[in-house]
Parts: sequence; structure tokens; C-alpha cells
Amino acid sequence: MHSITCNQISKQYKTSKINFKAEKGRMTDQQKIDDLTRKNLALELENLALKQKLSMKESAIENSLNAIAFADLNSNLISVNKAFLAMWRYNHENEVLGKSVAEFWESPEQAIEVGFEIRTKNSWMGELTAKRSDGTLFNTQLTANLVNNENNEPIAMFASFIDITEKKKIEQALNDSKNQLSEIFDNSIDNIFVLEVEENNKFRIKFINNALAKVFNSNRATIEGKYIHELVIPDDLEATTMNYRRCINSREVIIYEEIANVLNKKLVYLTHLFPIFDQSGNAIRIIGISRNITERKQQEITIKLQNDDLIKLNADKDRFISILAHDLRSPSSAMLGLLDIIIKNIYKYNTQTIEEYLIMVQNSAQNTFNLLEDTLLWAKSQSGKLPFLPQKINLTDTCIPIKDSMQLIANNKNIRITLSAAPDLFVIADPNMLKTILRNLISNAIKFTETTGTIEIILKKNHETALITVSDNGIGIAADVLEKLFTDTIIQTTQGTNGETGTGLGLLLCKEFIKKNNGEIWVNSEVGKGSIFKFSIPLFKI
Repeated sequence: MHSITCNQISKQYKTSKINFKAEKGRMTDQQKIDDLTRKNLALELENLALKQKLSMKESAIENSLNAIAFADLNSNLISVNKAFLAMWRYNHENEVLGKSVAEFWESPEQAIEVGFEIRTKNSWMGELTAKRSDGTLFNTQLTANLVNNENNEPIAMFASFIDITEKKKIEQALNDSKNQLSEIFDNSIDNIFVLEVEENNKFRIKFINNALAKVFNSNRATIEGKYIHELVIPDDLEATTMNYRRCINSREVIIYEEIANVLNKKLVYLTHLFPIFDQSGNAIRIIGISRNITERKQQEITIKLQNDDLIKLNADKDRFISILAHDLRSPSSAMLGLLDIIIKNIYKYNTQTIEEYLIMVQNSAQNTFNLLEDTLLWAKSQSGKLPFLPQKINLTDTCIPIKDSMQLIANNKNIRITLSAAPDLFVIADPNMLKTILRNLISNAIKFTETTGTIEIILKKNHETALITVSDNGIGIAADVLEKLFTDTIIQTTQGTNGETGTGLGLLLCKEFIKKNNGEIWVNSEVGKGSIFKFSIPLFKI
């Protein structure tokens, strides 16, 4: 049967149409001819379609980007396309046809095994290392199957190849990067973790590194897959999940410090959280890096304390220099001046005048003594050499003699001191410190009260403490001075209403001694109306 074109078939079919009238019930010769012609035409069309189909298949195979080869059942090549020749670097199919497929692979043994798999199982798919004509190796993805005839009998083997060398290189590079990252993660001193964000803001641990596993005294396999609430104690859970939600909602990297209770230890961590979103913008993961900064924070606290100590020492140095340069020098100069006047005029002045000068010398000497006393007490308290001996004290009995002795000083300014005390008021305190507190507060009240003023002392119970009040109707304290009154880094010295001087240590001693005796001190004051100092001391309990 020869091949004809479609036009030829069409022409032959048209010229065969002859009109005639058949006898009823019997096929004429002409009808027999026409019937045979139609059958021949059908066969020709079928053969043409088959040839066109085969031609299309051959064209597709020849022009395929994949390398394609056919081998007989003995694994010898019988046909290859252009892509195969290019992939294996051959110039013509005659260089490869008839050769065993084993010659084209790095491992002939593996090629033989693959051929056996194809013949026995009809197909095979996998990766093989191929060998080019120049001996260089490359990676291929092979898909192969048996070719059967119309009787379903195997007649050949078909194979399609894809060069995956670049893909393998990329995979290797990715694998190397993964291994490097894994090594970095595993050897990092920082805690690294990845959380899966699930519905209702639940956070499941997808990955942790070895450092974080050690924090929990466990291993990665035990922790990975658990939810955060299974690991974090209830006291820390709310703050922890709040930070995770804040990271997701802000859609930004967040950095914060947190205190975590880990294995009964309070540790401080500096944590970075990185949110990860899918293409729809939904949060899917959180990557966290957390560093233990507990030791650093402790060092910061130590440095701050040391810095505070240095500031305080510097303030003490300035204070002592001020005392030596001015506060002690001035009254000493005054005494020397008064004594010089008395000596020069001892035979001129009468007894009353000399007495007046001596009283002024005595007051100056007393003031100098008080300054020295405060300075020595302050120095002892700062060095830790001042003894602290708390005991049961009758507060009223302790206050009365101090009030009486201070009244003698107050008389020079015609100031009246009153005392109102609750009966049987016993406290637990160091007696020397308590006396120093009372003496300093009353002395300050005298110093800043005008002539003929009044100072009131009140002792009473207040729950579990004794409340001591020393109030005056003096000049008061300005607001800017008031807020710095008990600050030991700032020297607060103000002359009294009669020019009295001081070291500025009195109130600082009061504050320190009251604190030492588990009490508190505070003040209310208004310029031109006076001041009210109050402090508490614990009551003695039987």
C-alpha cells in the first residue's frame, strides 16, 4: 500500500461518484466498485493519520529539551535525540548507537541494575551519575519504561534524562548552609528558638538550640513540639505571651529585657523577636534570640553602687573641706576676736560688760563644739564605726532633759519650748542616736525661729510606732530647698535668724539614725509660717 496525499484521496473519492440505479434486492457491479473504493479510501486515511502521528512524535522527541534514548532489550542504544548528543557531548548519533548503555554511566554495575529493573518492573525513576564523552561526570534525573508492540510484548526501552547538575549544586549549597547554620545554632551561647503561631494565639515550639535545652535541663527532642504554656511557669506566662502577641501585632522586630524564673533561679534576658508572615500576611512563625544578661545586670548594679559611693565620698570630701574652711573657722575667729577685746579692755570694762562678752564667747564655743560633734558623728556613721545598741527607752524621760538643756539656748532669743507627751511611751531604739535626733531637730527649730517665737514638741502613739513632732513658727523652708533637704550629695547650709551657722550635717544624721532605728522622717514647711518635722520610731513590744 503506497502513500497518497489528502488532495489525491479527495480527488479520487470525488471522481468515483457515478450515478446509477441498482436493481432492487441485488448489488450491481458498479455498487461493488464504489464500496471497494470507499474501503480503500478509509484505509489510506487511517495510514496517513498514523504516519502523521508518528511524524509528530518523532519531531517532538527530536526537538525535546530532555535527552531521550531508545535501547533494545539487551540495553544497547538504538536511537537518541539531539539533546542526548549535546548532554553527553557527542557530535553524531553514529558515535553512540549500538553501544551498551553502561558505557554512559559512572557506575556500569548500577546501569545494569537499572536495566534489569526496567525489564522486570516495566519502569524506573531516579538519579544517576552520568559520564560524558570527555570523561567528565554530571548528575541526571532518569525516567524510563518499556515499549510494547500491539500485542503488548516488550520490544525496547525508552529513557528520558534531565541534567540536574546545577540543581544538585544548589541543593548541596543549601545543605552546606543548613549545616553551617545548624552548627552556629548548636554552638551559640544565645538561646535560639522558633515558634509556630497557631489559632487563638497559641505558640508551639518548632525548634530550639542546645543552649536553650540546657536552660531547661532537658534535650531538644523532649521540648520541641510542646506549647509555651507547658514550659513557662504561670507567673511568667502572661508577660511572655504578651510579648509574642506584641511582636505579631506590631509586625516588627521587638527588643526587650525580661526576668524569667528558670529552675528556681531568677535570670535576666535580652530578647529579640522576629515575626514571619505568609503570602497572605498571616503570622506563621516567630524567631527568637535571647541572651542571658544576668551577670551583666549584676555588674551594672555593682557599678552603679560604686558610682553612688564615689559621688557620696566626693560630697563628703567637699563637706568636710567646707567645715574646715568656713564653719569651724568662723566661730573660732569670733571667739578670738571677743577674747582679744576682753584682754585689751579688762581694766576698762565693768563686770557686767565683761560678763556679756564672755557669754558671747561661750555661745561661740558651744556652737563650735556642736559643729565638731556633728562632724565626728557623721564621720563615724559613714565609716561604720558608730555602735548601734537598740534598747527599751522611755521616750518622755529621754526627751525632757534634752528639752530643758535646749531651752537654755532658746532663752537667748526669748523662744519658748513646750512638750506634750503621752504617758508610758516606750520605744525600741539606740539611746545615743535618739538623743542626737531630738537635739538636732530642736536646735534647727531654734536656729530658724525669730525672737519670741515658739517651738512645740509632741510625743504620741501612732499604731505600732511612736510619732515625734517638732514644729516651729519660724521662717520656713523654700520649696526648692525642701525637696533636696535629705539628699546627702548636696550640702544645705543656711544662716539662722541671728546669723547662726551650721555644717548641714544635722538633718542628714537625723535621717540616717532614724532609718537605722527602723523609722521614717518627713517635713512640711511654708515660707514665713514655719516648719513641722515628724519622725517615727517603733514602739517597744512586750
